[in-house]
Amino acid sequence: MQTPQLWSDIVVDTRLWDRCPVPVGTLLDLLESSLDRGREHPLTLEVWAVPQHHSNVFNLMGRHAPRWKAASIWGIDEDNVLRAYMGNFGRLETLSLSGSWKDVETFQIAPRLRELTYRGSADELPKIPWTQIQRCANIDYFSQTSLSSRLSLLSRLTNAANVKLGFYLQTSSTDEALDLNITSHTRHIQLEVSTTTRSRATACHFLDNLTFPSLRSFCLHPPLHTRPPVWSSPHFLRLATRSGFAHHLIRLVVHVLVTDTELLRCLEVLPKLESLSITDCTSPSPGASAIVITDLLLQGLVFVPGSPSVVAPQLHSLTFNSVLDFTDSLYIDLVASRAGSAGEDAFNTNLWWLLAKKREVFVDALNKKKVDIQFGRMARTLSAIVVLWLYLYFKDQRDRRRRAERTKNALDGSEDEEVSACSLVK
Repeated sequence: MQTPQLWSDIVVDTRLWDRCPVPVGTLLDLLESSLDRGREHPLTLEVWAVPQHHSNVFNLMGRHAPRWKAASIWGIDEDNVLRAYMGNFGRLETLSLSGSWKDVETFQIAPRLRELTYRGSADELPKIPWTQIQRCANIDYFSQTSLSSRLSLLSRLTNAANVKLGFYLQTSSTDEALDLNITSHTRHIQLEVSTTTRSRATACHFLDNLTFPSLRSFCLHPPLHTRPPVWSSPHFLRLATRSGFAHHLIRLVVHVLVTDTELLRCLEVLPKLESLSITDCTSPSPGASAIVITDLLLQGLVFVPGSPSVVAPQLHSLTFNSVLDFTDSLYIDLVASRAGSAGEDAFNTNLWWLLAKKREVFVDALNKKKVDIQFGRMARTLSAIVVLWLYLYFKDQRDRRRRAERTKNALDGSEDEEVSACSLVK
């Protein structure tokens, strides 16, 4: 009871209070004593508030504003009670909000604030010290916010290294005439795009309004249980050229409607790519399925030593979420070729498939390679529980033999001084 750190993480859900047999006054007393026991220790808060209780709750929490290190406030719009504590959030580093906080200045003075998550319209954002923000997420699948407003948030985030935008593209959004030329120096962008049947085909057109001259990771996928957008190779290729992806993009994650040929065409312009994740799209809805992990894709990704046309020559991590519509031997050939090109580093591959699928993958061919492999089954949605996974690690016998030969030669006196003491020990 006398250890402040034990009282440094507090969750309050006032949605349950009216159904609780304990009187509200007693609950408030418990909250106050919990806050007091934390003394001056940095405080992490998560609050789900309802109108009839939020004033009392925030009056108590506001008194401890100088202790706030991370705060998540859900279920209410702008709060007049907290406005009185503006300027007291000197420790606040992480802030999560929902609802409407348009132009609210409560958190405008927060010198340590670095991370913001906002679930709501980009038109309803509070005043934030945007130049300080390094990680930002704006999730909004319900409002009628224009696509221009959603994308314009990138212009405020002048120093953010990691940005996530989640939004719902209606037909009106894709028909919207965008007159934007947004340049963002973020290093990681995650676009979580939900589409309608009509907007799906034009979902990637907004890429023509963006430039990412420092981007290292590009992710495009739908939210759970929603339709994936259609990949547009011309729009992505223009974005890649404009942004110089050939020089700095090292990670690509796509869950989109795309053909194997189109995807290979895009991968050809990403010579620095190190990590690739691809998902087959399956859906009972017409036009919402696309099998991209095919024999053609696997053959296109095989590493051929000395070939000037190798796709993603620096690739060392590959993830497939697949319906297994490919030939096993081609997958083994792909992994073996990449493992052979990885040098001393292991090549990592992950293969996940649907519960209804049965497959035996023989990996004897890889016993002379150095590979990290994960196999598993997944449910029909990608977020489902993985019920089976198998981790196999193969030592690179070829390199071991070479080291053994060098050691033998050194001991025989026929090897020069380049043999290291480490090699001799091995």
